[in-house]
Amino acid sequence: MRVAVTGATGFVGRHVVNLLLSRGHAVRLLARTRARARSLAARGAEVVTGDLADRTALATLLDQADAAVHLVGIIVESGPATFTAIHVEGTARVLDAAATAGVRRLVHMSAVGARPEPRATPYHRTKWQAEELVRRSGLPAAIFRPAVINGPESVPIRTLARVHRWSPIVPVFGDGRFPMQPVWIEDVALAFALAAERPELTGTYELGGPGTQARIEKLTPPRNEFGVDPYGFDLEYTTAAIAPLLWLYRKYFRVEVHGVERVPTEGRLLFVANHSGQLPFDAAMMVVALFVELDPPRAARTLVEKWVPTLPFISTLYARCGQIVGTPENCRRLLAADEALVVFPEGVRGLNKPWSKRYQLQGFGQGFLRLALECNTPIVPVAVVGAEEQSPQLADLKSLARLLSMPALPITPTGLPFPLPSRYHLHFGDPIRFDGSSDDDDAELERKVDAVKAAIDGLLRRGLAERKHVFW
Repeated sequence: MRVAVTGATGFVGRHVVNLLLSRGHAVRLLARTRARARSLAARGAEVVTGDLADRTALATLLDQADAAVHLVGIIVESGPATFTAIHVEGTARVLDAAATAGVRRLVHMSAVGARPEPRATPYHRTKWQAEELVRRSGLPAAIFRPAVINGPESVPIRTLARVHRWSPIVPVFGDGRFPMQPVWIEDVALAFALAAERPELTGTYELGGPGTQARIEKLTPPRNEFGVDPYGFDLEYTTAAIAPLLWLYRKYFRVEVHGVERVPTEGRLLFVANHSGQLPFDAAMMVVALFVELDPPRAARTLVEKWVPTLPFISTLYARCGQIVGTPENCRRLLAADEALVVFPEGVRGLNKPWSKRYQLQGFGQGFLRLALECNTPIVPVAVVGAEEQSPQLADLKSLARLLSMPALPITPTGLPFPLPSRYHLHFGDPIRFDGSSDDDDAELERKVDAVKAAIDGLLRRGLAERKHVFW
């Protein structure tokens, strides 16, 4: 397919052109000078020199093109390069040239927040006006509205990072509650490439934007006058805190979820899973999976050890994101309110086990089973495949750990338990209900604990057999 691209030498444009070339398309691009497009030309792109004011260059660019990708935009006005001149008048000229050349498809770059309201910024108003020109053109088109785009060359993100690193005062957007949801540059490039290839993709799409906020607003925990629930859960805090976890979920651990359709979307639940990885990223990935893969989402709470509230900063983070100390009374009250809890019966025995015992379930306590029976709560077995490989324990400095009042101090291939990018697979089993009483004798309770353990082990064996590789 022949694809014409404007804005090809910019941050987004370079990624889009490189991806289109790698997917076998013939790319012709518009650049002010050949020097600016030297690296893209070296990869096989054809260069047309000119700009959006040059109708002859636009005609040459779009001649015999099957699709056009229009990326040109500015965030700061400079001299004649005003928002109206670039976003509106430039788009109008691209559409005229595309119609004359018989281009069959357009993919247009807009921005999150594009709208015609008088209170909107000139940037957003002109982005909206350009969208309207595209919609009225009659040309089949996909319009993308990316949020802040993150990537190695992203000037806004790099500037923010430097400010956060070195400045004692950090500026905030608006009143400090504005949700920032960056979208990764490679995801944006892929969206543009797929839209150019697939004629059925028409309409307006937001990349990033308010999706996470909308899902969070579906969660309705009770709030007190301070905006938090009785355990400290704060929806606005969670909105900000979930962004790095979403990046880990989608980009670092690249989590694949299996069987999530078995999870009830309402009512009390106990998720019981294997535990590993030295640091509890497995718990975080489970919580994120239940948030992003279910609709309506579930705000699952993990049960943390009693020493976690003694940790500075971490204790507040956990509480504001809804995680609680796993006391029996806390658990009973939450299940009575039809909440979902995540339980790891292996505890630190599983989390900090050595590499030689990977994917071997350690001893399960009976506490979770007594809780399920007492509160008439179904148990959903979950197998986490991939966490064992994130931080293989080569040794445990037990004496030093005791001195520091830590449960373990593992030595891993990265020195400290910094996780490797192993690919996670989360396998959810069918809910299990047990009859009986929490006061049954230990032998009867142990039989039921073994049934849950066997269900998790079965999911583990299947997940290990099905995965193709540790890291992809």
